[in-house]
Amino acid sequence: MSIIGLPESYASLEYADEINTSSAWLSSSDEQKEAALQWARVYIEKTYRVMFDQSAPSNAVKTANSMLSEKQLITPLFSTASASQPERGLKSKRVKGGPAEVAKEYDTVRSNSWYDPFPEISSLLNLDGLCPINKGGAKSVAMLRR
Repeated sequence: MSIIGLPESYASLEYADEINTSSAWLSSSDEQKEAALQWARVYIEKTYRVMFDQSAPSNAVKTANSMLSEKQLITPLFSTASASQPERGLKSKRVKGGPAEVAKEYDTVRSNSWYDPFPEISSLLNLDGLCPINKGGAKSVAMLRR
């Protein structure tokens, strides 16, 4: 059973069952696992540039989809990614007890850089250039001159 509105996962439930062995995965129902696989695909498509035939994903993509689905069952992927960034690049923090005062200083180089919460997944997906990380920044736009 799949969640309406989400794309089908890259990996089948059977494939994911071979990869995932945590107690969270083993104790989940097939419906929960299918939903986790679908959310993992959404995470892949939002985080990486998908540059492969999506109708025939490689084993590396299926494995990454499976591994992310297991993580989804433990902690939702999108909250994990955003929760990993708030204190990134923190150089100093001061808290004063009297009249409330909080001061934070950040290293601009580190705080502006993207933090990868799942480097093992990124390594798998970057094999043969399948899915490089989709970092923000300047986008290419076709310009027409008149």
